[in-house]
Amino acid sequence: MERRRENDKNLHYIRFTEADMGLAVKMIENLQMTLDLMYYLMRRGDERTFVITLIETKLEDASVILTKEKRATDLFYEIDAEKGVYVVVCQDTKVDGGYHFANRLMERLKEAGDDRSYIIDMEVTNTNHEKADIVFRLIELLIKAKGLHQGGEILYKSLN
Repeated sequence: MERRRENDKNLHYIRFTEADMGLAVKMIENLQMTLDLMYYLMRRGDERTFVITLIETKLEDASVILTKEKRATDLFYEIDAEKGVYVVVCQDTKVDGGYHFANRLMERLKEAGDDRSYIIDMEVTNTNHEKADIVFRLIELLIKAKGLHQGGEILYKSLN
């Protein structure tokens, strides 16, 4: 049971728990080189935008579903299989393509029996953001979705 101080109940901002920080570290460790490459491609003009999809599901065989649904150019990362946390980086994808991919994922996860999965879809349109900030924003959106009990829904965000 999580113990909260009285003044924590009225906060209007996100607080990262130890578990959230641990997830951030794992994500940065797994995604750092990929984000470096994506930024390199964007600066060269070979990549316009990309979408990062963060998935949290209770399904044990989620990696099978996710790898089956991704394209050959999408990059799949098993961040924490025990907690059901995965990331897919979709190269050369805009928010509408990310939207369709996330919808397809949500449908497959629901068909497999998890109607409370969390999917966060974030479009990155430029290299103005620190790469770690992209990860922190994804986790912040996941925390908000969980706080609002928005399992089974997809949250979209575009970083301009």
